[in-house]
Amino acid sequence: MTADGEPIATTTYEVLDGNVDLESISGEARYQSGAALGQVIENTLGNIQLLLATMVALAGLMTIGSTTAAFAQAVHARHEAIAIHRSTGARPMRVLKIVVLDALRVAIPAVLLAAILALVAIRLLMHWSC
Repeated sequence: MTADGEPIATTTYEVLDGNVDLESISGEARYQSGAALGQVIENTLGNIQLLLATMVALAGLMTIGSTTAAFAQAVHARHEAIAIHRSTGARPMRVLKIVVLDALRVAIPAVLLAAILALVAIRLLMHWSC
């Protein structure tokens, strides 16, 4: 069988009489609808949704790790300032407030930017899937 001069099937079946039992045809035969390129990609990559979910999960883990590292770096960078506050009599809650406010100064813009980028990505994915 050919399409546009290109072979698309190489298996041939010969009907010997007019009665063809469709049940006897191989159970592996199946009909696939859709574009040929989409079928090639799906056959090559397997389950694309699983691949995408795995990539999103890994990106989430990387985000958590980098956020934790950034927070630890910020605390380390403020180590001297915290030591000065503690040595001049600042209470532990005051020092904690300073650290938390520093973390929020980084976290709030990051969360807002991530939410905006996620919404844009979802819209693009919805647009491409239609």
